Amino acid sequence: MDSSARKQKNQERIRGEILATAQQILKKEGIFEVTMRRVAKEMGYSPGSLYNYFKDKDEILTAIYTATCQDFLQKMQRVYVDGDDPKNSFIELMCFMCEFRIKNAYRYREILQNVMPGQEIEELLAIRRYVAEKLAGLGLKGLKNEEDLRIANRTLLAVAEGLASLYAGNVNKATIQECRGIMKKAVRALLKGWK
Repeated sequence: MDSSARKQKNQERIRGEILATAQQILKKEGIFEVTMRRVAKEMGYSPGSLYNYFKDKDEILTAIYTATCQDFLQKMQRVYVDGDDPKNSFIELMCFMCEFRIKNAYRYREILQNVMPGQEIEELLAIRRYVAEKLAGLGLKGLKNEEDLRIANRTLLAVAEGLASLYAGNVNKATIQECRGIMKKAVRALLKGWK
């Protein structure tokens, strides 16, 4: 390996360590405790050295959010199986979405609401497109056009987000199961209405 390749690999490693440290702080103490100075202190670096890897705190948080969305989409794609019962597969997909958001609230909601309000991030749009594609594949007659599909997609995502917000502060097996049960009933009711 030549010196430029080693240097690049070392930079990627340090960026990864910065992101991991920021995520630990985010999870334990919340978004407002994630500062360049705090991350540097936790790593034993000088605060100025972090600026060689990230422009500012927002860039670190955006990188965490982008990685979270990519992870989310990859896991969603593994969860969804068309199989013999596409409606049940879709319901499971929505339950997974709600569960993932609850378990990853510290990475998902706080960053989106505090760093990027109103921004449309490609990774988030990809998640929305994936859900819309699966919803369209159900062939529901009540969804007559693109606008109906868009509204139905947003409704389902809002239900998942609302439940995730409701349960995010209390992550345990019982609350996850309760949330999944509510999500299943809500999605079934919505799908029935769009038959």
